[in-house]
Amino acid sequence: MADYTKIDGVAAASIVKVVGVAAASITKVTGVTKPSGDYDWASSLFDEDTITDGTNWIDDAASVDHFDGGGSYPRRANSYPYKNTAIPFIDTSGSSPALKLVHVGHAGDGNDDFNECDTGSQLAVATGQTANNTLACVTSTGIEFSGGDMVDGDHVIKWQFKHDAKSDTYYSITVVLNCTSNVVTAYVRWKNNGASYQSYYSATSAKDAAYQVWQITWDNSTNTWTIDDEDVMWEGANTGAASMSTTGGTVTKNGPYDIVGSATDDKMWEITVG
Repeated sequence: MADYTKIDGVAAASIVKVVGVAAASITKVTGVTKPSGDYDWASSLFDEDTITDGTNWIDDAASVDHFDGGGSYPRRANSYPYKNTAIPFIDTSGSSPALKLVHVGHAGDGNDDFNECDTGSQLAVATGQTANNTLACVTSTGIEFSGGDMVDGDHVIKWQFKHDAKSDTYYSITVVLNCTSNVVTAYVRWKNNGASYQSYYSATSAKDAAYQVWQITWDNSTNTWTIDDEDVMWEGANTGAASMSTTGGTVTKNGPYDIVGSATDDKMWEITVG
């Protein structure tokens, strides 16, 4: 059935279902738009496993991808290029794919110590790292699809670490991954206080334009994305070294360097609807 591309004389509106053929197996019928009810999260650069230990070049489990510049750091969360950033990825471990979010703190700073994760969970410890210097946490829930659209709601992280180099300054961070009418927004609000534990800002207060770090809008009629607010952070600085791009149902954050061994792969994160 994979060879069928067109049925002469049959209007697209008259084709309701092909029995025994999964929607994911139908790649294209000329002139026919995929029914919106069939859309779901299709793929992402990171998944629930690689977000921790990193992606591999040519699927070599013994070799983690590294950026060819900026210190040649590995492509994974809690790595210096991702310092202070919010990374989306698709978790496929549940009954339905869900877009989750990781927030990274002062990655690469050996003087900093993880303290707690009040909402969400600390990211699993990567090979060669310790729980103490795993300064990254992930949402427990994520954005799912229902009836061809993303489900509205908030997915929250509240976590804290100590910045030893500044006299044990505590940083409490509230992170929100919000979906409203197929608009996906990441918010991050920081609170700091010297040498003492502190409470967290509410998720409601964090959802303000002042704390928005990126925003993207998905069109369910065309399966295309629009970048409303671009994330340009690389290695903890908003210098514009990074950028974002879209192609069809895919959104990509691009870094300033390719991965070692590639002349075209500069992805920091990527998510796809299909």
